[in-house]
Amino acid sequence: MSNDLHRAFDRLTVRNATLAAENRHLRRIAQDTRHGRILRRTLADAQTLLVWRFSGLSISRRASAAMGMSERRWGAARGLLVLARLHDGYDVVERDFEACKTAVEATVRQLERHGLGRLRARMARRGR
Repeated sequence: MSNDLHRAFDRLTVRNATLAAENRHLRRIAQDTRHGRILRRTLADAQTLLVWRFSGLSISRRASAAMGMSERRWGAARGLLVLARLHDGYDVVERDFEACKTAVEATVRQLERHGLGRLRARMARRGR
């Protein structure tokens, strides 16, 4: 009986490792979709804006462009901050950096589930 249990345990261990590998592969594929790439880049840009702001730098369109962020990426990142209720259109309103990171990541998870429509509606556009 003991040998049967060990063999069953070994089979289950191998099966679990196989499923974990397949899961990693599927997650990688899911992240490489167009929306996944957009969200990853927008999350990174929003976090960059937060780092700049908490470092005392301006995160205006012009200041961000001077630091190398394109206007389109700035608009998407700022839109994500607005959607996460961290930006009021003028400045970051939350004063705790960790709370900001948590809110942005939670908003990205929501966008992953429900699509990018809400983000597109809040993206800053030139001339608005």
